[in-house]
Amino acid sequence: MNIEEQVKNVISKRLSVDINKVKNSARLIEDLKADTVEVILMLEEQLGMTIPDQHFGDISDVQSVIVLMEKLTYTSQDD
Repeated sequence: MNIEEQVKNVISKRLSVDINKVKNSARLIEDLKADTVEVILMLEEQLGMTIPDQHFGDISDVQSVIVLMEKLTYTSQDD
């Protein structure tokens, strides 16, 4: 399962939202009724990653979460 699928599955399951509504363009607050911090915490827990606080402001929709998780995943693999 790639990062996009993992992110969407976590959001769908943890927020009890139909997976078909978790589109890349879905806005976390407006469309999915999710708190950004809540999404970050559940992704950290489910994916075993730590998201630095400075990235919290970068997250507004599902696509931005996917991009950030990919960036953090590939950055940690380069270390």
